[in-house]
Amino acid sequence: MTQYRAFFSYARTDDNLANWLHRQLDSYRTPKAIVGQDGTLGPVPAKLHPIFRDRTDLESGGHISQRLQGALEDSECLVVLCTPTSAKSHWVNHECETFLRLGREDRIFPVIGAGEPNSGNPETECFPPALRATGLLAADLRAVREFNGQLIGDGRDGGRLKLLAGLLGVPLDQLVQRERQRQRRLIGALGAAALVFAGVAVTAVVQTVVAIEQTRVAQENAREAEAATI
Repeated sequence: MTQYRAFFSYARTDDNLANWLHRQLDSYRTPKAIVGQDGTLGPVPAKLHPIFRDRTDLESGGHISQRLQGALEDSECLVVLCTPTSAKSHWVNHECETFLRLGREDRIFPVIGAGEPNSGNPETECFPPALRATGLLAADLRAVREFNGQLIGDGRDGGRLKLLAGLLGVPLDQLVQRERQRQRRLIGALGAAALVFAGVAVTAVVQTVVAIEQTRVAQENAREAEAATI
């Protein structure tokens, strides 16, 4: 059994997007209705944690450490954040080559963050060399509208769900349906909580008004009693 659900490969210059994506994966909790079902990668897990992420700068080290190599081999999947920068990274490519050499091509999940896949242009190419001839499908975080109105990419939310479905080993439409149901339940719970809060607030206002009125009446009665004794 592997130690990590996935190894997260990216270029350090893409830290901002990498931070967001890693949080989305490592903190994800699977909808209860599909936990334990038979998925393409085995039983659907309750969570994706731990996602291994190396935060050191390999470019300055000159070699991959034994710890990092071990984490690669001990990861069930490989998530590759694909950008023109990561496409030029020797270490991102090495991590892809390692997974291919281990016979885990079907467990590599490219995620397009910027650039163009298989463009042939070094300035825009976002796939590392090892992935360019594999035909792997990628989740796409881009949301670029071309001059003809065509939208390129899935956007961050769509790309995130596509990647999550792949890592969980479930059909995308099933995960989308379960996420919508979870959101409806959350909205319902928030609505109920809002009603309870509103009820408590109304009760507090009424109690305050009653207390003020009782104080006013008591003060009036006191003044009347004082006048009667004069």
